[in-house]
Amino acid sequence: MSLNKLKLIVPLFFLGIQLSALTGDEVVGNIENEFSRKILVFSAEIEQTTFSDISDPVVMKGRLTLKKPDKFSVDYKEPEEQIVKCNGKRVWIYVPSMKQVVTQDVKDSKNRENILFGFAKFFSTLRRNFKNTLKNVSEQEELVTIESVPRAVNPEFRKMVFLVDRNTWLPAKITVNYSDTSLIIIKFSNIRINGAAEDRLFEFTPPEGTAVVDSLN
Repeated sequence: MSLNKLKLIVPLFFLGIQLSALTGDEVVGNIENEFSRKILVFSAEIEQTTFSDISDPVVMKGRLTLKKPDKFSVDYKEPEEQIVKCNGKRVWIYVPSMKQVVTQDVKDSKNRENILFGFAKFFSTLRRNFKNTLKNVSEQEELVTIESVPRAVNPEFRKMVFLVDRNTWLPAKITVNYSDTSLIIIKFSNIRINGAAEDRLFEFTPPEGTAVVDSLN
């Protein structure tokens, strides 16, 4: 064997040792640690694809911004404009083409474990209540795949799959499987950590002529 081939194999060999010693719960714990200790603001471009057995795939593109402890903003630009805001107390979902905004108090929400209400809290729940399995390494060696299955029967979804960057312990892609044919895939790109995010970004004032609908769901 040539020296050059040996140099190529040795790093891959040690990478295999490191990954075999790493567990799914440890990866989830590393993600939780990043968001709980180091990250105040997380923002990224997102591409969200929804698959179902009753319609063609729907692709939505926009920008997500999270700010501790419980503020978030999602501005979708494609295929049409949609705005989702939360100032920690109230959520607004605005669709300009419908001239309607649906709003709700956070305390009334039944979905407060949603990842948008705080990545650190979400991954803490994931580590406690899910079986997290390290599946494989992607072709790009710095990425690992974690499969998370609820320990108890969950009526909402079957499993989640996370593609995680081992250099930053940040998610590159999240897949939520509701059934064999119904799933959502969210891809993150152009991630920015601890950038400027004034509180006004997470507020929303309905434009004049907008119908305001209070939701209790």
